[in-house]
Amino acid sequence: MELDDIEVPTVQEYVKAFRAIQSRITPNQRKMLLFHHRAPARVVSATRLAQEAGFEGHSGANLQYGLLASELLRQLGIELPETVKSGILVDFVNPEFAGNQEWLWVMRSNVAEALEQLGWAPRISHLLYPADALEVPGA
Repeated sequence: MELDDIEVPTVQEYVKAFRAIQSRITPNQRKMLLFHHRAPARVVSATRLAQEAGFEGHSGANLQYGLLASELLRQLGIELPETVKSGILVDFVNPEFAGNQEWLWVMRSNVAEALEQLGWAPRISHLLYPADALEVPGA
């Protein structure tokens, strides 16, 4: 089964699954999730996520998001090949598709909303930072 073959879980299914596995989410996994949620348009590279969590390279983010995804998939009762497990958390943008040199990870909107409903992340626009949008230039 490939990621395209499954129906993306609902916000409530993600909420229930995250709640069930929260004691197994490591501090670095949580830090990456919350940083990813705050990123403009909720788009980051694995390298940037790794830096945020204190890892030296993208492989740390790949490993940690993969482990988190495995826990989530188990809880949701979904089986995916190892190579696409993180796809339960993100959509992938191929290198050079939008001028990017690395794979970009776009947090699934249902994941972002679940984090907000759980109270783990504030409800903010994924396209801009509200404080910046309300700021009047020169005021």
